[in-house]
Amino acid sequence: MTSLPEKFREELRKLSFLSMGESSPNPPVSCLITDVENKRIFAKGRTSPTGGPHAERNAYYEFINNGLLSKPHNVWVTFEPCTHHGKTPPCLDLILEHKPKTLYYGLKDPNPLVRKNEGLEICRNAGIQVVSDFGLKEIAEESLFGFISRIEKQKPSMIIKSAVSKEGFFTTKDKATVRLSGNLSDRLTSILRAKCDAVLIGPRTLFQDLPGLDFRIGGNWATDLGTIQENIFGESNGFDISRWFEAGVDLERAGVLKFEHGAYFERGDEIKDLEKIWE
Repeated sequence: MTSLPEKFREELRKLSFLSMGESSPNPPVSCLITDVENKRIFAKGRTSPTGGPHAERNAYYEFINNGLLSKPHNVWVTFEPCTHHGKTPPCLDLILEHKPKTLYYGLKDPNPLVRKNEGLEICRNAGIQVVSDFGLKEIAEESLFGFISRIEKQKPSMIIKSAVSKEGFFTTKDKATVRLSGNLSDRLTSILRAKCDAVLIGPRTLFQDLPGLDFRIGGNWATDLGTIQENIFGESNGFDISRWFEAGVDLERAGVLKFEHGAYFERGDEIKDLEKIWE
């Protein structure tokens, strides 16, 4: 069962999606602070880029800056608040300091550092009602699958993209170039690519298609990419090394994206605000 109002659900999904690809290695978490009747959103937050505040802290910053700290409130968060010191203080301390009436959460954090210190039980003992909400769990599973896989399996999670005709074919018999994807599909693929830390292809795709593997919506492409295995792939193969990024390097450091004002920008500012794409 879920107590999550639909307007809260959509806001949390959007915030989580915006943090995907930006917060790594921290999980892309979203948080809302609402009135105790769960009718009004007082403040919202999402995980900042690496080293920045987590979702709960960003939400409370807004809550406090809006002069609402004296109001009774609930907290809705897609992931269990952290209990350990990393680059930022634990979010549990913030929850205990401001004592919401109810803390709604989606998934428990499998991180051993969190499991050593059961924050949810600490909240209960402090008089905070703690509720596991199925609606929050659904949102968390949409955005946190990569983080969960890394912690629980020590393996990355993957999104597989394939362009296939309705008859099940990838290409023609003579290997002629045939466009199978539409503009909307290309747009979605580009956004999903921006949410990943790396793009993997096979050698046939490499030498036949010479794909850019960059994030593009609009007329300009990212150009200042790094390199991959220069000793194997070279200009003599008709392959422009400058358009590739080193395997395992996240997209921001590879120069594919820059982050400004919590939004995604492509070189040439073709993307003004990812929130507009979401809407």
